[in-house]
Amino acid sequence: SSEWKYLRQGNRKYAEALRMEKDASRTASERGDLKQRESAEKQQQAQQKFEAATTDYLKANESKNNYYKSIYNLGDALYKQGKYEEAAQKFKQVTEMSGLDQKTKFKAYHNLGNSLVNQKKDGEAVGAYKKSLKLNPKDMKPI
Repeated sequence: SSEWKYLRQGNRKYAEALRMEKDASRTASERGDLKQRESAEKQQQAQQKFEAATTDYLKANESKNNYYKSIYNLGDALYKQGKYEEAAQKFKQVTEMSGLDQKTKFKAYHNLGNSLVNQKKDGEAVGAYKKSLKLNPKDMKPI
């Protein structure tokens, strides 16, 4: 179906954007103005790729089937673009879905918490992190 096609396309673009972002970060650690400009260009290209992935995830969601994976991935892509409020809405949507396994819910609550922290909504973020820890008490990574 077309929703799967767009989900796969978005996933490919998202993975490519992550690679570009990592490469930009590696280049940024090198000395010289030329390396810094190169890093900035790579970061901009990564952002464009995250935007392209966002478009594909939106298309995947057009079917109204509310497939959690495309909504979750859309939240990730929005987060990477610094669109924390929109990302939080998508992660919250996933947390409210029924029939999902604990690992998926845990990740959605954790990412919801991260999105809220970036909006300076610390109280709400703590609540999301608490819910994520109830689902996965072994996750004690620093936030």
